[in-house]
Amino acid sequence: MKERLKKLKFVHFVPALAMFVAAAVTAAVYGLRSGNTVAPVYLAGVFATALIPLVFPFVFVTTGKNAPWFIIAAICVHVICAADLGTALRFYDMWGWWDLFCHGFFGFNAALVVFTILAGCKGVKLSPVWMILLAFSAALALGALWEIVEYITDRLFDSDSQRVWESLAEGKSPVADTMEDLMITVAGVAVFALFYFIDRPFENAAFRFLRLLPSGGGEKPALPQDENADAVDAEFAPDGENAAEKEK
Repeated sequence: MKERLKKLKFVHFVPALAMFVAAAVTAAVYGLRSGNTVAPVYLAGVFATALIPLVFPFVFVTTGKNAPWFIIAAICVHVICAADLGTALRFYDMWGWWDLFCHGFFGFNAALVVFTILAGCKGVKLSPVWMILLAFSAALALGALWEIVEYITDRLFDSDSQRVWESLAEGKSPVADTMEDLMITVAGVAVFALFYFIDRPFENAAFRFLRLLPSGGGEKPALPQDENADAVDAEFAPDGENAAEKEK
């Protein structure tokens, strides 16, 4: 681990620095628009979420692997949309569809991260269908966890993150917002799955370009072609199995 700490470069911290700049711009825009300084809770929120990209240098130090740039960019954009624009600058209140957009984006990102982790595990012998299903389950679980966070936040700060009072005022069910959020999260996962299966006939060219799958020289698809995973690409097979195949 000490060797990896020495290998940390400035580029590993660029996403976090960019997020802090975005947080500072958000605070400035808030002040110019309203004539007031940002409320302490919002200020704390945008700068706290700016720390999220520091997870990526930590992953490098602990595993020796760099996260794909596409995942880093997607997560940073989502955080800015949700925390800086949505909460601090009140995009959620100005545009009703912004909340649904963020939850859909969240579903896409969650599926993207889980799928990429599974694809990078050499011992995993799952067909693409099963990997998509696992990504779907993880994304839905994370979506449900976020709804719990919103509920706790509403109870502690007497807010209405889950839009219960708004739903009642509009004659909707008080759980309407929660269920819509979960359904749009599922839709985000579906978009990711569609993206993958459209790219699959092209030997996952887009996924490889975005470094979401290990490079395979373009000779074989990155993952098993059959749902029973009878044939596993050499990149995803354990080293012992690769050696046995070479001896044959």
